[in-house]
Amino acid sequence: MQHKLTPLEEVLDILEKSAQPLEDCETVALGDASGRILAQDLISPFDVPAFDNSRMDGYAVRAAECNAPLPISQVIAAGHAATPLERGTAARIFTGALLPAGADSVVIQENTKSDGKTVSFTQSVAANQFIGHRAEDIAKGQVVLQAGHRLQPQDVGLAASMGAATVSVIRRPRVAILSTGDELREPGEPLETGQIYNSNRYQLGALVKRSGCELMDFGIVADDLEQTQAKLAEAAQTSDMVITSGGVSVGEKDYLREALDKAGRLNLWRINIKPGKPLVFGHLNAASAEQTPYMGLPGNPVSVFVTYLMLAQPFLLKLAGAKISRPQCFKVAAGFEQPKAQSRRQFLRCRLEVQNGQLTAIPFDNQSSAVLTSASQSSGLGVVGEECTITNGDLIDFYPYEGLF
Repeated sequence: MQHKLTPLEEVLDILEKSAQPLEDCETVALGDASGRILAQDLISPFDVPAFDNSRMDGYAVRAAECNAPLPISQVIAAGHAATPLERGTAARIFTGALLPAGADSVVIQENTKSDGKTVSFTQSVAANQFIGHRAEDIAKGQVVLQAGHRLQPQDVGLAASMGAATVSVIRRPRVAILSTGDELREPGEPLETGQIYNSNRYQLGALVKRSGCELMDFGIVADDLEQTQAKLAEAAQTSDMVITSGGVSVGEKDYLREALDKAGRLNLWRINIKPGKPLVFGHLNAASAEQTPYMGLPGNPVSVFVTYLMLAQPFLLKLAGAKISRPQCFKVAAGFEQPKAQSRRQFLRCRLEVQNGQLTAIPFDNQSSAVLTSASQSSGLGVVGEECTITNGDLIDFYPYEGLF
């Protein structure tokens, strides 16, 4: 048993080294690719754009010929062919249309006058105005997105611009979740004295799906060692990772860590963060070649929320083959004071406001790990380091939920 609290950076290192990326790949339609992780580099088969084009509605011209009105020799719409521009003429052209050979500039229609047959220019014309050049976005053979990149909506659009109808991605990790506790009941069921609704099951399930994983929900397990061992064994056989909530502390009815000692291997226990200290990480089926990573999150709902985002999700992203897995933060001003230092690193649920021209983190009034409204009504996690005092206006790390998700 580990009695000391493990620093967060050490925990992240242990998790990163323990996560063995999945090797299974699959091909998915581009429309289903958002949130998936690329299995292969995405390489462009051609230049993007593939031709010089007009960036505006107007007239394609030779700039040196624009000192007098010019006859309009052709009209070029987007998606249609163009003939070379005759000398001493202008071509009516629309946004995105192919620039005719011989033209060296586009004059926007706001700077012209036309009777439909000729066009004159109300301002001086310079070469290379409003032209989109071939390959200025992507060159043929360029590696545009690397394997391990998690596809965002803009990446899907980028892949479409290269003509990719499908992409090769890593298989989604299968994540089994289960909740522990005799006191838990499902929403919709009547509550008796001492019972509570199982918020962790639904919060954790939603987080797993948001991470791009396949959810396997094993429901609630009673506070019983044999049942706990059996449920863990069943979950481990069918998943790539098992995550539980509750039952990892030191109470007489907390059986998950004991079950892990009997059926697996314990890598770490107790993290130097607040909330989220009683976290367990190890492997089930430790004697087997097919070991299954296991993470036991605390029971309080805010602790589940914080430890999942800061610890479980980075592990799952690495498991899924992502190159960048650790959470990303930026600096904001502290909109609070903490004159007395604490021994554990604190993750405060905060909202962002602009004060004195600076982004400022304002903590939720009640930071209890049992108060889920602190997570629901905030916009991210403000961090107070171990043994640190805070004065109003000090810069602190801030993890926005949108970035973590």
